[in-house]
Amino acid sequence: MKLGFVVPEKIPLIPGGYKIKSSGVFDLEELYTEMIRWFDFNGYKWKETKYRVVEMPNGLSQIEIKWECDKAGTDYLSYYFSMHWQAFISEVEVNVDGIKKKMNKGSIELRFEGIMKRNVGAFSPIEGSDEEKKRMLLKGSFGKFIMTIYDRVIVKD
Repeated sequence: MKLGFVVPEKIPLIPGGYKIKSSGVFDLEELYTEMIRWFDFNGYKWKETKYRVVEMPNGLSQIEIKWECDKAGTDYLSYYFSMHWQAFISEVEVNVDGIKKKMNKGSIELRFEGIMKRNVGAFSPIEGSDEEKKRMLLKGSFGKFIMTIYDRVIVKD
C-alpha cells in the first residue's frame, strides 16, 4: 500500500532564510545579551561557533558571529536555528538622559535559518530497554498509515 503523500523529515521554518538589517546608533553588547536571554528563556541550547573581530584601517570594526541553536519540542519534533551576525561599527559616546554612554554606530545584519526536524527514531523501539515501552511500534503499511495521519492531521500546524 502506497500513500500519495510523504511528510519530509526536515521542514523549513524560515524558508530561504530571513534577514534583518539596520544602521544607526545602537548598543551591540546589549543586543547580544538580549539575544542570549531570549534563547535561554525559550529553552534553546545555543553555542557560538564563530566570533571574529577585524579592526579596519578606517576606524571601523567588522564583527562576525555565528550561533547554532536547537530545542527539543517533543520526542517527535526538534527545532534547529542558525544565526549569522555581521556588523561594521565604530564606538561613539552618546548622551542618554544626561549620562554619557559608549555605544556603537554603524550597520548590522542578522540572518536566520530554521528547520523543524521529525525524529523518526521516536517511533522505532529499542529492544531490551525501558524506552521500548514508551515508544510507538510502527511496522508495516498500517504503521506508516498511522504515522502519516499523525503528521497530516494531529501535528500538521
